[in-house]
Amino acid sequence: TKIGIIVGILPMCIVVAVNRKITSLYRSLDEKQSNIDYLNNLLMLKEKETFMQTKVMSLYFILLSSGILLYMYEYTLNSSFTFRLIAYSVLFLWIALNWFVLRPVMIRKNRRRMDCLIRQIEKIKSQVDEF
Repeated sequence: TKIGIIVGILPMCIVVAVNRKITSLYRSLDEKQSNIDYLNNLLMLKEKETFMQTKVMSLYFILLSSGILLYMYEYTLNSSFTFRLIAYSVLFLWIALNWFVLRPVMIRKNRRRMDCLIRQIEKIKSQVDEF
């Protein structure tokens, strides 16, 4: 059970650390920069967010799911087979829902937001370049 708790808390700490790093990158964006520099910084930030959304979030879901499985093992050890079957079925259904539905929705939402911002900056840049 203790190993399950540690494996369950570890991904949360990883995500918080990576989010702090990305937040500091957002804060370092300077609106007084030239449009090209600002756009380049946004593109770099998009790469970091893509890494976060793919690799880090995959690691997060894998470690969190493993932690929950290890944590539940002790509680279901002395239970009937029917209860264990129901408990693990519900758990695997929840993990599948998170992995195949919620995670892609979050990734698409964040990408749309960042792509919209980059399109606006590129539009402004093209307008400035015309003059």
